[in-house]
Amino acid sequence: MKHDLSDDEGVAAEAHSSGGAKRARVDDHSSLPASSPPPLPSQADDEEFQAPEAGKNDDDEEDAGEDEEMQDEDEDEQTRLTQGVARMKTKTRAVGTVAQAGVIQQVDLQNFMCHTLCTVSFGPQINFLIGNNGSGKSAVLTGISIALGGNAKATNRANKGGDLVKEGTPFALCTVRLKNQGTDAYKKEIYGKSIIVERRINKDMGGSYKIKNAEGKTIDTKKATLDAILDHFNIQVDNPMTVLTQDQSRQFLANSTPKDKYNFFLRGTQLAQLTEEYEQIRANTESMEEALNRKKEVIPELKEAYKRAKARHVEAQAAEGQERRVEQLKDELSWAYVGEKEDKIKAARVILETEANRGPKLELAFEQKTAEAEAASTEVHSIEEAQRSYHDEKRADEINEIKDEISRMTAKLKERYNTARDLQRKRKEHEDAISSFTEALAAERLKLERNSDDERSKILEKIETLTNEQSKLSIDVARARTESKDLEEEYRKLSEVLKQRKEAIGGAEHDAGTCRERINHLKQSTSNPLSNYGNNVPKLQRLIENERGFLKKPIGPLGTYIELKEPQYSSVLESFFAETLNSYLVTSEQDKTLLQRLQRAAGSRSPILKIAEDPSFDCRGGEPDPSVLTILRILSFRDPAVFRALVDSKSIERAALVSQRALGDDLMRTRPYNVQACYSADRFKVSGGDGSSASTSMDPWKGAQRLNPDVAGEIRAAEAEYSIIQADLEGLKEKRNEVDQEMTRLYQNRKAVEERGRRSAQKVVHIKNKIEELNDKLQEEEPSNLASIEEQLQNEISERDSFVLQIAPFEEQTALDRSAVVPLTKKKEQLEQEQKEANKNIGKLAAMLEKRLKDYNDAQDGLSKLQKQKDAHLERLAGYQAEVDRYEAELEENIEQASAMCARPQVDKKKSADKLKQEITTIEKALKERERRQGASLAEIKEQLRTRRETAEKAISTCHEIASLIAALQTAYETRINRWTDFRDQISSRAKMQFLFHLSKRGFTGRLNFDHEKQKLTLRVQTDDAENGATQAGKQKDAKSLSGGEKSFSTICLLLTMWEAVGCPIRCLDEFDVFMDQVNRRISMQMMTDTAKEADSTQFILITPQSVNSSSFRWGPEVRVSKMKDPERGQGTLAVGHA
Repeated sequence: MKHDLSDDEGVAAEAHSSGGAKRARVDDHSSLPASSPPPLPSQADDEEFQAPEAGKNDDDEEDAGEDEEMQDEDEDEQTRLTQGVARMKTKTRAVGTVAQAGVIQQVDLQNFMCHTLCTVSFGPQINFLIGNNGSGKSAVLTGISIALGGNAKATNRANKGGDLVKEGTPFALCTVRLKNQGTDAYKKEIYGKSIIVERRINKDMGGSYKIKNAEGKTIDTKKATLDAILDHFNIQVDNPMTVLTQDQSRQFLANSTPKDKYNFFLRGTQLAQLTEEYEQIRANTESMEEALNRKKEVIPELKEAYKRAKARHVEAQAAEGQERRVEQLKDELSWAYVGEKEDKIKAARVILETEANRGPKLELAFEQKTAEAEAASTEVHSIEEAQRSYHDEKRADEINEIKDEISRMTAKLKERYNTARDLQRKRKEHEDAISSFTEALAAERLKLERNSDDERSKILEKIETLTNEQSKLSIDVARARTESKDLEEEYRKLSEVLKQRKEAIGGAEHDAGTCRERINHLKQSTSNPLSNYGNNVPKLQRLIENERGFLKKPIGPLGTYIELKEPQYSSVLESFFAETLNSYLVTSEQDKTLLQRLQRAAGSRSPILKIAEDPSFDCRGGEPDPSVLTILRILSFRDPAVFRALVDSKSIERAALVSQRALGDDLMRTRPYNVQACYSADRFKVSGGDGSSASTSMDPWKGAQRLNPDVAGEIRAAEAEYSIIQADLEGLKEKRNEVDQEMTRLYQNRKAVEERGRRSAQKVVHIKNKIEELNDKLQEEEPSNLASIEEQLQNEISERDSFVLQIAPFEEQTALDRSAVVPLTKKKEQLEQEQKEANKNIGKLAAMLEKRLKDYNDAQDGLSKLQKQKDAHLERLAGYQAEVDRYEAELEENIEQASAMCARPQVDKKKSADKLKQEITTIEKALKERERRQGASLAEIKEQLRTRRETAEKAISTCHEIASLIAALQTAYETRINRWTDFRDQISSRAKMQFLFHLSKRGFTGRLNFDHEKQKLTLRVQTDDAENGATQAGKQKDAKSLSGGEKSFSTICLLLTMWEAVGCPIRCLDEFDVFMDQVNRRISMQMMTDTAKEADSTQFILITPQSVNSSSFRWGPEVRVSKMKDPERGQGTLAVGHA
């Protein structure tokens, strides 16, 4: 809300805050209205139910007049209470529901007070805990209070927690298991059906909590978690109405005063807690009123400050016109820079256009010379291609492979021959044995007197037939095994071939990718020759040129400092030097470190060579005979440092050069002086000596050509090479597919052969079994010696057949191998003859190549000169274009900056930037002079005015808000006071009826007298012995006039009455019958059990040292009686007991 600042604003705010929202300050509790809650008990009243000292009890003086006050009570109210009690007696009271959550299931004590280890289980409704004195009944109640967060001092059993630990033990454990079921369960998905609260008390102070689930797993250890659980179940262990300890019970039953009873009533029903909260509201309201008064005192000063700032602002507004003029001039100045930059761009474009017109003429001359060079290059490449076609390395490899295959097959034939010879020898031995056994068998049979009958002849014929069939099948099985092994061997060989094909395809694909990258790199290098030494080398070169930190500028790339005199050796020298031509030379470690940093910045990986200055360097003593051509002798160097570096690193003075490998072989066999190795133009390295030589092929350089930079020719050659690689790749893929198909066919054939062999083997087994059956039948009728001879004969036949089966495959395979060797031998001879013819043609092509290379070199020299002219033209053109681009970039930046300030102004007369600056300076000096006089700028004055206005408006708004809040708090306070009074009156009225109802169980009558003004609660009881004509005054007695049992009974009635107003699910009472006779005790216990039975979801724990006989009471399953063990001799006592 925005408030306008007028002169009467403060009056309005004051009137608003002094209306209904403002009330008189309450300085003490005595000024509260009659309906407000009573003041809290003083510190002296905090000790619950203390017996008054002799001669100092004010209640004794006031009780004298209470009898007369009771006589004056409203008879209508007494009649209403009597009628209500009558209705309660006649009405059947329903049995209360059993608690599903928030009640105690079990208590475990360890080393606590007099207990070493104690466990007590409780039912969900009524529990009597009995036992002799000293058995630890009250200790169980104290353990419940301590476990649920109670204070040790509040139990009246110890001054601190450590005093509750049993003597001689370091700590005590109090564990309470709370039921956690039904709809009111607390986080049942986490804790389950029970919540276990375990509190540890250390002897030397301190302790801890553990909150566990039903399975005993610790869920939390914070006291805040326990408080949340107790709040959820509404368990109040510090409420005297919830847990009435032994000392409190005795004091309450015997010596409690009317004021003690009233305080007990307020604390038990939590009305005292509400009183504290309402007093806090009242205190907060008073604090807010004081703050409101302080703020209202400041408002007039804020208004006055605003008026002063407003007057100052009016005076400063006269300078706004000059400031607007300064802003206008600054706008013109920002666009004046733009105009000047546009003029520079126009002049630069004229120069750029003039230089650009020279380009087409140079380009035409260059294209003509390029056509001449390309024609010569085409012829050179054709001749080189013809030479490469004769240099068929595959042919030599194929010859070597054929030789290896012939050697392998010859060795295999020899092995098969030896094996077949051994098998033939063993077969002959078994055939001789068969002849011997056949003759012996015939002789034995001639000795037989009786002739063979027809059945025996048939068996023998069948055996012979089966034996022949077995031999054939055995041969078939052996042949199938041999064929399967052969097919498996062929399959294995094809697998190797397939693997080689795949590797070849992978290599071809890699070569194709490399070739494609090389083509792309060559195309990119046409614009900058330095790109031949690496994509990022041009950028590195610029960084080196701009760097001023070198002790001596690095030299590189080395290839740019070398000139090749004989271009036909460019290919082999590219392979020989490789990365060395991309290197840079430095002379110190500092320069090397700096160069490495620049390489990282440019993304370059060029090698770095470090050399020392050596003016006396001379390598002539290490050179070979002048007739030997070396790498050093066909190179010229533009820098002696490059010469020294290549001599040191590559020994170029000892590397000989020849045009062909054969010439290199001839040279190295003579072991020439000072020659380490020889290199041929067709990329072979030849070494040797003493009449022998060895050559190895050199890998071609994969990058761009650096020594003979015919980029166009290289691109054509690379594209031609790429086409060849692609064609080879397609052929390799077709061959791979053929191998795949052949392997599939072999696999299927092998499976068919294995199946045929398996079926034949099964038949052999079947026939053997049949022959054995027939032999067994013959042996039954023949002599034992004849059967033995026949068995030996059969063994020899089986052995003979086995060797026969082994011999046949060897003979067949040997014949096949011999037939396979013949075509291989012929093919080897044919390839060797082709190699000889190729060597003759290579020599003829070499002479043609030398002549064509000279033409090509002449064309290249012309191109080189034109290229230098083009490069100079392009460099100038690039410089002019860069200048235009720089001006345009600056123009764009100036336009962006000017546009950010303002749109381009329309001016009648264009002024220069210097003139505009002069005008701006003059006006700003005048403005600064005005600021000096006023002490602030116009912007600062405006900001000050805005700030003071907002401050004043905010203060007035805050006063309105605080006043409204005070009014709302006062209304809320009065509403709560009224409700508190209604609650108190309702609870009091119900308590009177309940008290009268409980008294009637004993045949008594009486009433509760609540004096809310004096904060007293008195009992009036009429016993049965006061009837029969006694006066009304004589019938009514106060608590002091009653006997000990009557007083205890009436106090129990009061306690049961107050329990009706408590929402806690647990009621604990210790030694409630200490002053009762048996009659009052029986009636009181029955009253408590009936009340507990009718209570909903409430648990009662009643402690008594006297026995409880269920036969004397009307009890059901809702009552559980637990008896403590009798105390032992020498039982441990509390440490506090010895103090």
